[in-house]
Parts: sequence; C-alpha cells; structure tokens
Amino acid sequence: MANINCTITYNPTSGQTTWSASEQPIQVVPPGNTPISWSIELASGQSGDIDFSTNAATPGIQFTGTPVWPGTTPSGNANNWNCSINDTIPAGGDSVTYHYVVNAVYTPPGKGASPQNVKWDPDVEENPPSVVFSRTK
Repeated sequence: MANINCTITYNPTSGQTTWSASEQPIQVVPPGNTPISWSIELASGQSGDIDFSTNAATPGIQFTGTPVWPGTTPSGNANNWNCSINDTIPAGGDSVTYHYVVNAVYTPPGKGASPQNVKWDPDVEENPPSVVFSRTK
C-alpha cells in the first residue's frame, strides 16, 4: 500500500491565522494497512518557525471524537508525525470520517520572540482536518 504524505501549512498573517493541508481530507481506500505521514511548514512568504508539538498532553497529531481511530497512535517529533490505518470496513460498507487536531508551536520572527501554542481543531474550524476511510471493493 502506498504511503500518504500530508503537509500541514500554517499562516499567521495579521492575527487571522489559517491552516491548510496538502491532502484534505486524506482519502484512504482499503484493503490493507496504509501508512500516513504528516509534515508541517509556514505558508510561503511567512517568517518565524512552526513545529509540531511534542508535549504528551498536546501531541502533534491527535485523533478526536467518535468513531475511534482504527489505526496506530500517531507519533513523531517537531517536524514529522506518522501512523497507519488498518482495513476495518467491510466490502460495500459506508465511508467513515475521522477528525484530528493539529497541535503546533509557532515562534514569531525576531530575537527573543516567545513561542505560541497553536491548534487546528475540528470543533472550531470550518474545514477541519480529517481522514476519510472507504472501501469500494
């Protein structure tokens, strides 16, 4: 099964923070085990630094709500997070959407700038990050 690579982009412009993902939603079509990898970056033309959170209480990628994520628990570091999803949908079954939160730390440009915890949260975003898992055969 091919690895799915998703880049999360954060734009801190003018206090109107926006997020986007290169794969949104991430489409996983079983059968099998599909690895998913996330990376994070600032939007083009933006300054500062953005990293995934490595705090155990606010991990970089965190699946939320129901249904419960049927894959491995995401793990990673400041730059990359990974997990895999297992085939749990019967042939002809309905697709399932799993929402996740992106937790990150943004450090604005400039000497002595304080890092800021930022979050892309499905409970408050119009276009929350998600993984759609479907089975066509």
